[in-house]
Amino acid sequence: MIIKETNDEQEKKGISTSILESLPNWFGIQESIQEYISESSNLPFFAAIDESKSLDESYPDVNYAGTRKFYETISFKPLECLPELWEKTIRT
Repeated sequence: MIIKETNDEQEKKGISTSILESLPNWFGIQESIQEYISESSNLPFFAAIDESKSLDESYPDVNYAGTRKFYETISFKPLECLPELWEKTIRT
């Protein structure tokens, strides 16, 4: 896991929005959510970035498609494709 500081106001708002909207039982008052999001863009902001390596959509396997779908549902975003990490036999 990587911890990084961000100073970009839009990135801060995007991260705050994603977290607050994914926890409606904790943050259920819409006006308060919008206030938290707005205020967060003016404060020091650190984000944790978790990383996972899996085969991308160029590998036509149902199980890996399921794995990618799982990661998408928990807000993982594909960052880069590194085909040289995987053996050629896996890719064919």
